[in-house]
Amino acid sequence: MDFFESFSFFSLIFTLIIVIIIILLCIQLTNFLLNLTADKVTIDATLISKDSAKNYHYNDHGGTWTTTFSFTFETINGERVILDVSYKTFRQYGINDFGELTYQRKWLKEFSLKS
Repeated sequence: MDFFESFSFFSLIFTLIIVIIIILLCIQLTNFLLNLTADKVTIDATLISKDSAKNYHYNDHGGTWTTTFSFTFETINGERVILDVSYKTFRQYGINDFGELTYQRKWLKEFSLKS
């Protein structure tokens, strides 16, 4: 019996799904490790933009959505930094807030307002 004759369509789809899941997990793990090992940066910055994005996912039984939140800061050097934040943090600050920003790659560690 030839290899291709014994390899069913279901096996192919199942294998593809497993490979995709493994690749996505590797990407997430890599991103986490890059964030974790990056140096912490502390600099004065102004919050210039608050953004939210909704992603809808539909299936046969209905749909779900997820919302992601992010801040865009402009540092005193003119550099723009985009950081993902939680909903609680998103509500805590307003546009044009100025303070000391501490971040680690894509993680907002602390934003202390200055008078």
